[in-house]
Amino acid sequence: MSDFGLSQYDAGQFLVIYSAMIVFGWLMTVIVPMILRPVGEPGVPQTAGQYAALASGKERYAEAVMAGLLASGHLELEGKTFHVRNRDLPRGGAETRLLSLGDTFGWKTFVRAIDSGYEEDRDTLRAAGLLTGSGKVLKARLLSIIPMVVIILFGLYRFDEGKALGEPVGVLGVLIALGLVVIVWRLLAGIRRTREGDRAMRDARQEHVGLKRAPTRDQMALGVAIFGTTVLAGTPFDPLHAMRHGGGGDVGYAGDGGGDGDGGSGCGGGGCGGCGG
Repeated sequence: MSDFGLSQYDAGQFLVIYSAMIVFGWLMTVIVPMILRPVGEPGVPQTAGQYAALASGKERYAEAVMAGLLASGHLELEGKTFHVRNRDLPRGGAETRLLSLGDTFGWKTFVRAIDSGYEEDRDTLRAAGLLTGSGKVLKARLLSIIPMVVIILFGLYRFDEGKALGEPVGVLGVLIALGLVVIVWRLLAGIRRTREGDRAMRDARQEHVGLKRAPTRDQMALGVAIFGTTVLAGTPFDPLHAMRHGGGGDVGYAGDGGGDGDGGSGCGGGGCGGCGG
């Protein structure tokens, strides 16, 4: 394997060069998906659930639906257990999956119950041009990691050569491991939104900036959808935020593909209203 003339550098000099290469590989994992991101179609989500799906995928979707149910008095949270207080819900939305649950349940049970509604709304958002399809996301991920894969292979070659020559290779091993971490991150965290989807979220954050500080009960679901459960801090529904992000036990439910996983919607599996433009 050719070392492109880098064998002339000693271990210290090579580490400087290789560190720059790792940075370059990381930049490629960020820039390439941005370049390949589809434009999409103009549209504006019409419900809190749709905004949640667009913002952060399945996890945010479930949190927004739950915030709406707590604020409307249909559910009550005690510790880590949800208690049904009112089953009188409109038919057709993701919230109606509540009717299939018992009088008490936990977070994971709730998420499973509304999963089909999430998937239906996710597909609607994709068709509307606000979310990218899974095939396009995978293509962008794979193309973006090619430079880092080459860099890691080169680092492994130098690692073996340096070890054979008795050079210190510990720091080089750390850099190689860092490159592997970047690859795993990029494979799990593909960009979901189209450019028009990004525009819709930017507009929503500007238009509804007041929800970050003082959402009313009717606005809890929308506030959580756009800004996350931090909007619940200082409200009667702060326990939901504490349960989900305060280090409690039953907080985790992985979204599709990690932090930037697939999107869906929480309110109304049957349609996306104005999503289509």
